[in-house]
Amino acid sequence: MTTSQTCRLVLWFLACGLLATPAAADDTKEPAKLKNTVRWTTASEVDNFGFDVYRAEKEEGPFKRLTKQPIPGSGTSDTPSSYKWVDDTIKPDQEYFYYVESISMSGTRERFTPVFRAPPKPAPGG
Repeated sequence: MTTSQTCRLVLWFLACGLLATPAAADDTKEPAKLKNTVRWTTASEVDNFGFDVYRAEKEEGPFKRLTKQPIPGSGTSDTPSSYKWVDDTIKPDQEYFYYVESISMSGTRERFTPVFRAPPKPAPGG
């Protein structure tokens, strides 16, 4: 049984936004960071070990895995589950492309979502 057969996708989307705190008057604070958040939801899962998130600067790749460890899945469950990954390593004015890969308990890896485009973001305060 493939991972796509075991994890039924209900909703996936890429939430792209500048998730930064406003600049404070105190210059000793860290500068605001640009972030992209990848979110997806499953309706149910069977033997799902977890997920890895991949990113590229071009739609055709090459893609690099961002997750150091897989995001834990729900194993086997009839309950919907929601997931997210925050990418806080993006550069200003650079578009990115992402996808999520599922991993079964047996170690089978399969692309779980299509490739998402995250539009470029201007530098904070720019």
